[in-house]
Amino acid sequence: MKNGDHCAATRRFQHAIKSDKSHVGAHRCLTQLLKDGERSYSPAGAASAERATNDNPHDAGCLNTYGLSLLRKGNLVAAEEAFRAATKEDATHAKAYYNLGCALKDQGRFDEAEGAWRQALKANPQLGDCWANIACCYVQKKDYGRAKECVNKELALNMHHVRARNLAEMIGAKATDHEEELAALPPEAPAPSSAAALKAKALAALEDDSD
Repeated sequence: MKNGDHCAATRRFQHAIKSDKSHVGAHRCLTQLLKDGERSYSPAGAASAERATNDNPHDAGCLNTYGLSLLRKGNLVAAEEAFRAATKEDATHAKAYYNLGCALKDQGRFDEAEGAWRQALKANPQLGDCWANIACCYVQKKDYGRAKECVNKELALNMHHVRARNLAEMIGAKATDHEEELAALPPEAPAPSSAAALKAKALAALEDDSD
């Protein structure tokens, strides 16, 4: 569907819902359009997503769409629950896993977010942005080697991926700075050998006796 047709269809379904708020078919169609378009949700669109989920509580697509409406409103915990429910209904729903990772990341749960994005890649190895997001998790841990590996995997899927290219540049700079910081640290004193430690202890004991 062309963008103009998509917008016109969206307006028609929104008008139908305004005329009849209990129009289940219009709610479902609007939800599908919003899901396909990955658009920001208006209040009417969010209400449609919730209604469709209530009508179809075991539909992974409806649950994922409802989760997106919650995520975009900043309701992270409820969004996480919706995405988990979607993946429970359909373990191959790559976008639900991807969105779950985003909800977890926004809560600062980076390890869990990485796991969700890896599940998304397992369901769809060609899904974009997952490797770039995982790279950001490694940057948080200052593991620049693994971060670079992930960025390279993202670029292998799409060599023109703007965020991945920017990440590659940033990771290179951070890795250099990190190496310089480590090089500037004073060397650690070597641990004394067992023989040397015993000798030092014996000398200390002799000094105590002489006192």
